[in-house]
Amino acid sequence: MAAAAIGATYAAWTASDDIAGNTLSTANVSLTAVGLAGSGGVANPLPFGETNVLPGDVSSPVERAVVTNDGSVALDLKMYVDNVTGPACEATKIAWQSRSIVSGGPNVNLLGYTTDPVIVGSYGGPSGDTNFTRLADITGVGQAVLVASAADFEAGEKIAMRQLAGFANDAVQAQHSGGCSWTLYFIGEAN
Repeated sequence: MAAAAIGATYAAWTASDDIAGNTLSTANVSLTAVGLAGSGGVANPLPFGETNVLPGDVSSPVERAVVTNDGSVALDLKMYVDNVTGPACEATKIAWQSRSIVSGGPNVNLLGYTTDPVIVGSYGGPSGDTNFTRLADITGVGQAVLVASAADFEAGEKIAMRQLAGFANDAVQAQHSGGCSWTLYFIGEAN
């Protein structure tokens, strides 16, 4: 009986309190791209369209867009092309410039030019043509090109983009008929 009494009697000592207000808020990653008015005041939204292009021709006017970091954190901004279709694509090249328009950062000669080039080089490779890049060289997400680093693309930052496209000066006859179309993609990556 003594053993039963000892096993059944015990005391429990407990206390509790709380600290309120613990929160975790995740980052928001968001981009928008829209047309930007050129020097003539007319919006030139991407994508652009050019007709009757001859070998060596460069698109006119320069097409413009603004990519905005609508998220809450700094991002690396990258771009690439995909859905490249048409017989003229092998000889089609593009060039890009970018500039921060919120903080007034320096021009970034993204795909090769500081002033508007007047002629497109060889389609078979660079061949001294530092102004343009072949579409094939930036096709697919694995070929994405850095437009601006996170240091230059904070939340709320806007990057102005200028695009030129052209048809290589040595395009072969088979590339002359038809056209070339592609889709441009922007990627924002938080580190």
